[in-house]
Amino acid sequence: AREDAIIANSVAEFGNRWYFIAERLPGRTDHAIRNRWHRLRSMRHDQQLKRIAQGDEELKQESKLQQRSLSQHRDHVNIDVHSNLIDGRSSGPPLILSSTSDPLNSAYATWRQ
Repeated sequence: AREDAIIANSVAEFGNRWYFIAERLPGRTDHAIRNRWHRLRSMRHDQQLKRIAQGDEELKQESKLQQRSLSQHRDHVNIDVHSNLIDGRSSGPPLILSSTSDPLNSAYATWRQ
């Protein structure tokens, strides 16, 4: 872990001049340093991909909750409108309910003349 930090800091300072970085780590060749750096980058990339995948899963769960909430809201609106129509409490032009498959544009009602 300490060597990895030295490698990362040295790469930030020297770029990919492995010989200069190897001078900071006695007993390590420039090839060994380069190989370790590429492995660290690969591991970091794998971790980022894993976090992205976990984030995607969290987004899927959040989307499912939003869809469920929209569905419950749509059902509630439909019940209210239906009960008002049955009770004869509707006044004015008829209420037309529209529904789309777009989650951002869920059930909505418009007055039509």
